[in-house]
Amino acid sequence: MTNIKEQFPQLFLRVAIAVTMLSAVADRFGFWGKNSAWGNWENFEKYTRKLTFFSS
Repeated sequence: MTNIKEQFPQLFLRVAIAVTMLSAVADRFGFWGKNSAWGNWENFEKYTRKLTFFSS
């Protein structure tokens, strides 16, 4: 088993990574409003189509 000095930083890092991933997903769904990178799902789809034009 690991001791508490190793467990706390591991837990903090996992929570921090989870929050950033969920924030990115929330941005794509438009939860952050107009001051976000994508703003809504349609803008995200347009940009994704532009990047992956060769696959469709």
